[in-house]
Amino acid sequence: MNSPRFAADPGGPFAPDGWRSAGPKAPTLVALEHGGEVHELKVDVANQTIDGRRVRERRLADHVAVLTIEGHDEMAIVNAQAHTVEVSWHGQRFVFERPDAFGDHGPAVGDGTLVAPMPGTVLDVLVTVGQQVVEGETLGAMEAMKMELALKAPFAGTVTEVNVVAGQQVALGATLIVVEESA
Repeated sequence: MNSPRFAADPGGPFAPDGWRSAGPKAPTLVALEHGGEVHELKVDVANQTIDGRRVRERRLADHVAVLTIEGHDEMAIVNAQAHTVEVSWHGQRFVFERPDAFGDHGPAVGDGTLVAPMPGTVLDVLVTVGQQVVEGETLGAMEAMKMELALKAPFAGTVTEVNVVAGQQVALGATLIVVEESA
């Protein structure tokens, strides 16, 4: 079993292989979505296991996968794309989609408090208390570690707090601007 078979460049230097400097390779966690449910699998290439089950690759070419799973040979037709894997196995078709890694971290989850993602310097403040803003509007900017970061409104609303001025040094997690969502 070689890892990772479905990467854009499986032999590239930046392909994940679970390498660690002080021990055996770490298992790779693979998350796939099928039927609205997210399934996480622990793939251990070094021990040739998937979720603790012994799996050995027999053949993987021309969209045909032949694996030995706990002593039994299994064959499936596999079509792997960037964000989708289709598998036909025993007459059934399964479509697995890569879950949106940022899907549960959207602006609607937050309370409108923009905090400093790292220590840095406020470069510009473009809003005042009471100002109406639209989702995605740039409210200000800060510089941290030679990177300029735009501070954007997480949703449409009213600016209720501005706790910084241009040129001010801020600590990690400092509350910079607060936006209250429009009703």
